[in-house]
Amino acid sequence: MTQAIEAMNPRDNYNGQFLVERGADGSIQYKFEEGDTAEKVKEYIQLLQATGQLPVDANSLQRSVVVPSDSEMRELRIEAKSQKAGGIWLSELIQAYADEKLATNEWTENTWQQTYRPLLRDFRELVSKSKRTITNKDGLEQDIWDIQASELEEQHIQTYTSAMFKFPKNYGSMKGLEDAKQALNAGLPTQSRENAFKKMRMVKTFLTWSYKRKKLSEQLDILLPTEKKDKKRDKSKDGYQPWVDAELKKIFERENYPADGFKFWTPLIALYTGARANEIAQLLVSDIKQVGGIQCISIMDLDDDVDDDEPVATPDDKPIKSLKTAASRRLVPIHPKLIEVGFLKFVEHQKEQGEKRLFPELNYSDVGGYGRNVSRNFAEVTKRLGIWVERKKVFHSFRSTFNGRLMKLGTSQELREFLLGHANDSMNVQAYGKQIEDRPYMQLYEEVKKVDFGLTHKAWEPALKLPSL
Repeated sequence: MTQAIEAMNPRDNYNGQFLVERGADGSIQYKFEEGDTAEKVKEYIQLLQATGQLPVDANSLQRSVVVPSDSEMRELRIEAKSQKAGGIWLSELIQAYADEKLATNEWTENTWQQTYRPLLRDFRELVSKSKRTITNKDGLEQDIWDIQASELEEQHIQTYTSAMFKFPKNYGSMKGLEDAKQALNAGLPTQSRENAFKKMRMVKTFLTWSYKRKKLSEQLDILLPTEKKDKKRDKSKDGYQPWVDAELKKIFERENYPADGFKFWTPLIALYTGARANEIAQLLVSDIKQVGGIQCISIMDLDDDVDDDEPVATPDDKPIKSLKTAASRRLVPIHPKLIEVGFLKFVEHQKEQGEKRLFPELNYSDVGGYGRNVSRNFAEVTKRLGIWVERKKVFHSFRSTFNGRLMKLGTSQELREFLLGHANDSMNVQAYGKQIEDRPYMQLYEEVKKVDFGLTHKAWEPALKLPSL
């Protein structure tokens, strides 16, 4: 029987099989093999009955089935809830959407908590007409705005779209629908159309996902407007622009370049790694490590000391480390110029001082994480130097600068993706990406050390402590 089942189901992500029988008294009996738990088998039987895939009124029943993968179990849970309640609630559908994205590593927990969760919460509350009582994750009852997903229709999309173009710039910091509605009538400056379209694109993706899973009565994603692109726009002016050599000299060779701390190190690290502001600002002393004989900076949002893939957090649940996407997880070889300036000495100094974080002077912010003050301080510097350009020439421009220099040197796209933490569909990138520490670090180091901006940098020295009076 086992061989027959395996032939019918040629998959390697199943973890066992069980036999379902109806007893003389009408009760369901089951036997399960090693690898399946009784709880999982019972839940699967209940889900099969709830979704009509296992008839409960048959006089006799004997059925051999295979325990499904976790993703298939999630689909069955959604279907069971939908049929039991006459349809799934929008809040439940949003959570199912998040569960899938997190399970497949398409999102990090930080992406869900800081971007999609508040955005989809706003969508749910704006289209809902009434509240219902739920039991939250802490076991407490809570009233939330909600609606059956099957009840969503064109007028709800129109309501949401209208709100997006009326909301003020800071509406993302509001706590719920009541605050949001007050904001609509407050006469405040509205958020930019670009920002409104960006949020609607994310909701559009959710609605597309929901329709494909037959949780909506009609296709609603096509009703959300999309931003019309100006075909005559000069695309060379889009995005962050790299720093040119003359600008880099103004930044790094000025007489009053800082002597220590994050103001000294964060621009240097960004220039020679292409890392984002928050990726640098949140670094721990332990993130500087040797891999394959190469000194590297570990850019991760997971704790090396645990096996449960939970983001590192402080006792008050403030994340110590977070990344933009799962693809951002990487190890970047340290450029010889950073070592020459004294980076490894600085790391050792922080370790001797008992510091866990590389830049303990940077505080966490709900907006921008630890990198907020890095970007702000750098903007002030470049404004004084006369080289700052809003949304064009900013701290993030170091990524374009580093990437552009690698391109000029002929570095392959795959290696640049590894170094910058960009997602890539290449089979080679996918293969290496499964085991980050198995990437070709000697080859990556050889590419990194070729990068030369012709700059003379001030050497780092530990700040002298004044004697106590």
